[in-house]
Amino acid sequence: MNANHTSEFVAATKENWKILVAQELKNHTLDHFPWEIANDVFLDHYYTADELEASAIQKTQNSQRHSAQWQRALRIKYEHDDQVIEFIKNNSGAKDISIWIQLPSLTPTHAALQRILTEANLKDIAVYFMVADAIEEVFQTFTSLHLGKGGIVLDPITKWMSADLSIPFDNAIYNQSIFRQRPAQPFKTLCIDGDFYHNRGADPAQELGFILGNLVHTLDQLTDLGITPKDAFLQIFFSVSVGTQYLTEISKLRALRFLIHQIAATYAVSPADYIPFIHVNTSTLYH
Repeated sequence: MNANHTSEFVAATKENWKILVAQELKNHTLDHFPWEIANDVFLDHYYTADELEASAIQKTQNSQRHSAQWQRALRIKYEHDDQVIEFIKNNSGAKDISIWIQLPSLTPTHAALQRILTEANLKDIAVYFMVADAIEEVFQTFTSLHLGKGGIVLDPITKWMSADLSIPFDNAIYNQSIFRQRPAQPFKTLCIDGDFYHNRGADPAQELGFILGNLVHTLDQLTDLGITPKDAFLQIFFSVSVGTQYLTEISKLRALRFLIHQIAATYAVSPADYIPFIHVNTSTLYH
């Protein structure tokens, strides 16, 4: 037996790929490639190993990190404010990060939260607070804080589904305190939690359906309270889990962005007014 078990296969080249693409596209062409994804940074439609250059890869990665929409999420479990502030200081050299703080059942004091937010604002770092319970206390505390970039990681719908903890949208906490802030405030207060569905076995199509249904319900509730669709969208962000089916997961994220914009358009919110912020987690379904 031949030791080289691949010898019977003909090596595939980029020219072979182009021929197959031409057959698939028929009358369409690939003339719009390479695609300029940033200033003087171009991306081709297909690369072979021989075409990959370390400098080009670095330029692409750097262009992503210079975007306000690109953040690496660093997590820390809250124990005390000095510990979190030290964590922020130690990571302040990187401009592409955000800090995700897992809050304990007992809400930190107003002074402790303000110290954390002040340090994050000084370092221009977004801080997200992952809320377990004590929801009302958290919102009451945040009402009087000077908020910068970041948000509260809380989805009332999945919180109710997972813990039977009902958080009415017309609660004064939402209606009078958080949304009373300036619409331009970069601090977001509602998370559409797609992780909840993924990590309970939903397939990508089901995930998208649940996430978008959640989004529409949330928007309807908020606009019924007199909040404009644009202001409501600016308060919302998304958290999504991805598994190991990489091409499928990439397609899911692209479809999610597209469909969010489709929904925004029905509320007369244009892409120029709203860029969806999507936080991506590694799946825990298989752990």
